[in-house]
Amino acid sequence: LDALPILPGERFEVMIDTSDGKAFDLVTLPTEQMGMTLPPFDQPLPLVQILPLRVMASATLPDKLATLPALPATDGLTTRWLQLMMDPQLDQQGMQALMQRYGEKAMGKGGHHAMPQRQAKAGETGDHPAMAQAHGSSAAPMDHSMHGMAGMAQPAGYDFRNGNKINGQAFDMTKPSFAVKLGDYEKWTISGEGDAMLHPFHIHGTQFRILSENGKPPAPHRQGWKDMVNVDGWRSEVLVRFNYVAAAEHAYMAHCHLLEHEDTGMMLGFTVS
Repeated sequence: LDALPILPGERFEVMIDTSDGKAFDLVTLPTEQMGMTLPPFDQPLPLVQILPLRVMASATLPDKLATLPALPATDGLTTRWLQLMMDPQLDQQGMQALMQRYGEKAMGKGGHHAMPQRQAKAGETGDHPAMAQAHGSSAAPMDHSMHGMAGMAQPAGYDFRNGNKINGQAFDMTKPSFAVKLGDYEKWTISGEGDAMLHPFHIHGTQFRILSENGKPPAPHRQGWKDMVNVDGWRSEVLVRFNYVAAAEHAYMAHCHLLEHEDTGMMLGFTVS
């Protein structure tokens, strides 16, 4: 392993073989996502240099550092659907501002996003009410092209705090969205269907197990305890359990960990009791 994709706020424990005694740098590498390709982030950036010491180890590592418990059966569990919803007008405003200031280089190699937008196939939405609200009555994809941005008027008095939503609702600090029972397992599905924007999704108050990530089994290094899941144009499923009380006055949060998405409404609160 010489590179590891890490979501904003995500953490990994990484073991590095330093037996050759050579100094090395940890660097952050460029990404092709829109808005992340501008200097100085268009080239590798050193974060820290490590100079190994030639000191013999005083102990030996075990063959296995941790053993994960088997996943419990998910049949009969409480399920929750969290539909992440972006206002295409707000999305386009951000893209337009980047284009006006930085030109094509702001868009990266993949245009709006390196991953092409996936359209749901017939029957895949499961007729979920949140999906119907997210997609409306039109089957047409959002126009993220430069042509679609041309001539777009800037709305007067746009409320940026309510631009993005979860299940049709922007974040309200005073109104938790649901209540979770203390100690119970639940299966949550977080859906990014409807746009091709990356959503690193973070849940407070728990360490969960990823059941699927964008419709695929989690990679081996993502099968352990997590509090962040990758939602990238499709659905991800997590098995959560909350072992600490969270009253309405101090509710837990679940939100996209991209600051501009979180601060424009893509967040909800919930209680545990």
